[in-house]
Amino acid sequence: MKDNNILAVVLAGGKSKRFGKDKNQAKLGNITLLEHVLRKLSKRFEKILIITNQDLNLKKSQSISIIPDCIEGNLGPLIGVLSAMKWIREKKLNYEWIASFPSDTPFFDISII
Repeated sequence: MKDNNILAVVLAGGKSKRFGKDKNQAKLGNITLLEHVLRKLSKRFEKILIITNQDLNLKKSQSISIIPDCIEGNLGPLIGVLSAMKWIREKKLNYEWIASFPSDTPFFDISII
């Protein structure tokens, strides 16, 4: 499996009910949880797709695209994966695989892919 046929997808939706505030903007050290995830992924992937229905307050980037869920209603992470699959098809991209990552889990081991 080649890395260039895998799209990194960050699932940054959800209501953060149990967390009490937007967990994507929560800081760990001096950067947000989401930024920790993006920094780790950007070392391995050329393109990152973020699925969210909220304003993430991120700098624009050629390597990061942000789209909303394809079905409204905060229906869970599988809708985010479906949204990524539809985006790949609409853009006529050649990804064979999707690797999904939660936006609030910065300590994953990138070698799991």
